[in-house]
Amino acid sequence: MVNLKIYLREYRTTQEGIVWFSFYINRQKIHFSSKVKCYKWDWDNKRMIVRSSDFN
Repeated sequence: MVNLKIYLREYRTTQEGIVWFSFYINRQKIHFSSKVKCYKWDWDNKRMIVRSSDFN
C-alpha cells in the first residue's frame, strides 16, 4: 500500500507555492512536483487540496 502525501512547498519571498507529492517505493522516498502553483491561503492542509476559491 502506498501512503501518498500531498503538500504545498512554499516560497519564502512570495505568498504562493507549488504542490508536491511524496511517497515511498522500495523503502526509498520519492518526491516530485506537480508544477501546479497556488497561493498559501487557497491551500487546505487538512484535506490536502487546492480550495475552490482559487481562480487558477
